[in-house]
Parts: sequence; C-alpha cells; structure tokens
Amino acid sequence: MTGAIQTEHEFARPIRSAARRVLFCRSGGGMRGLDIHCGIWLALADAGIHSAANSGTSAGAIISALDSRGWTPAACRGLLLNLRDRHVRRDRFLWQLRIRWISHFLDPSRISGLLAAHVPWRFDMLIKPLTVWATNEPSGAQRGINSGDLRAAVLASMSIAGVFPPVRIGAEWFSDGGPTNYLGLAADWETFDDIYFLIASPPRQYPVERGGILTRLMRNIAWLIEDQIGETLHSVHRRAHAGQRIFVLRPHVANTGGSLRFNHKLIDQAFSATRTQLEALRCANNNSTNSELK
Repeated sequence: MTGAIQTEHEFARPIRSAARRVLFCRSGGGMRGLDIHCGIWLALADAGIHSAANSGTSAGAIISALDSRGWTPAACRGLLLNLRDRHVRRDRFLWQLRIRWISHFLDPSRISGLLAAHVPWRFDMLIKPLTVWATNEPSGAQRGINSGDLRAAVLASMSIAGVFPPVRIGAEWFSDGGPTNYLGLAADWETFDDIYFLIASPPRQYPVERGGILTRLMRNIAWLIEDQIGETLHSVHRRAHAGQRIFVLRPHVANTGGSLRFNHKLIDQAFSATRTQLEALRCANNNSTNSELK
C-alpha cells in the first residue's frame, strides 16, 4: 500500500466543488464485504476520486454511511483492523437447540452498539446525501431510505433474514436489502456526472457437479446476486445520458472465509486489485463515455 494511506482516525473535509459530481454505489457483501469495500475506497481516494453522494446495501450501506458522515477510508481501515468477529457476532443462547422456535440466531446488540458509536442518529446529520436500501417485510418490496433514523436504516439493510431480526422503522419492518436490491442505486443517479458501481462480492466458482445442500444453496444465491447486478447495470446503461460516465469496480480477491466472518487481509488485496483496475480504465480511454460499463 502506498505511503499516502494512513491509519489514524480522521474526518475528510466536505467536498465544496468538483469538476464532476460523483456517486458511489456500494453493493452488499457481508462482514468480509466491509473489508473489501474499505480496500476499494482506499484505492479510489489514492487516485483522487471522492464521492459527492453515496448509495449502499448491507455492508455497502455501512461503509457508505461512514463516507457520507465524513470519514476518510484510512480512518475506516483503522476501525476495521481493530474489529474482531466477536465485536459483531453474538450467538443467541443455545440457538441450535431452539432452531424450530426462533427466527434468527445472532443477537444484534453488538452491531447496534458499533453503529451507535460511529454512525450519526439521523440522515440529516450527514455531510453527503445517502440512500440505504432495505427490504420491506412481509411484502418483499425494495425501499430506498434517505431520511429519518439512519442507524435503524443501516441495521435493517444488513439484517440478513434468519441471521438477525427484522428492524422496525416507523410502522413497518425491514430486513436485508440484498434479496431485492443488492446493488442499490440512488433515485437521482441521472443528475451525477460519474457513477462508480463498487461490488464487494467476487464471482464465486462452485463445483460443476450437483454437490451437497449447502453448495447448491450458495450457488443459487450467487446466481441471484449476478442477476441483480446485471439488471442494474443494464438499466443504467440504457438510461445514462450523454457525457455521463459509468465505472464498474469489482476487485478479484481470495474467496476465503464466510460472509459472516471478517478477513482483514482482503483490505490490502482489494486495494491492490482496485488500483490495477483503475489504471486499466485510465489507459483504455480517459475520455470514454459509458464504455466502462461491463
């Protein structure tokens, strides 16, 4: 990593003016997705690319909230390196024996405490606009939340069904945004000059043979994610206006560890891979319009 990347906790200055307005759109990705998103963010900052607004789902919602609050990626890295699985995971008492009678197996109190310590209470306390994507229960409708209780919205966006309980916002209940909008996009995306789609889930390779129950389940989830990503990018490609530039950054990192575990080695891996992708995009065509969309 370059010498420009530091680990002290600091806040970025609000972007007052820029030649081009930039939107970061961050995908889900679980706990390891936080590490990957941090590495992507570090590489973007190292290249002098900063957001004017953010949109995110699940892990992407957490990192986007820090970005919109004014955190630097270096500060985010410092925070993550001090976190262990136990700071987020807290299994409910004997959940394996009670699995028929409970709706979730992780206690959300620890992640709620982390959000309370590092994320403002309300959206209007942010310095950059933010959209957080969650799924309404039980209708299954996708919802982009950009006002009100920020911590509840972020917690809902990452509350995977069966893992964490749904979150009540107003009179409605919400859970993980991934099943309905894995790569959530701000409603006003067409007003931005540059859009960066930041994807923290490297394509997974599963055995060709039928495999066991878990393998088949994870393979189908991976297909669902790929379909959502493809639909989002196709829609934006059709509607993007002249002069609007679309970038897709999806660093290839090691597929090690589950989505409910940290892997802080992925921060540096994602940083290096994203920096390589950015350099390739610049070399291909610095003035291209929508040709970066793949």
